[in-house]
Amino acid sequence: MRFGFLLAASVLSFPSGAQGQIRAITLPRTPAANQELGSSGIDAGNYVYVSGQGPLLPDGGAPANFADQIRQALDNLKSVVQAAGLSTAHIVYVQVYLRNIDRYAKLNSVFADYFPKDPPARAVLG
Repeated sequence: MRFGFLLAASVLSFPSGAQGQIRAITLPRTPAANQELGSSGIDAGNYVYVSGQGPLLPDGGAPANFADQIRQALDNLKSVVQAAGLSTAHIVYVQVYLRNIDRYAKLNSVFADYFPKDPPARAVLG
């Protein structure tokens, strides 16, 4: 992994009246939505499971600054959520893998900006 972190396995609660069929969530073909390793997300009826999201930009590059990498990964997560017909308010759990646990404070700062009210449950592994 060339980046200092990865967001993985976010689970989203579906609103009432959700469909009961399992389906892959498809995104426009961009490097951030690369489907070679599987679906970006799976709609499983009552939940949407999101695959690991890193900080890739649509052009295949990535922000140089760690805080901007976190924001980009969260934006990539948001794009999967929106493709499922939901919003970031539906995110209930996020798992983060940090290469350098000393960046935990910066991660918290960006998450607080991104989720100012009722942030999702989160596990951080370093």
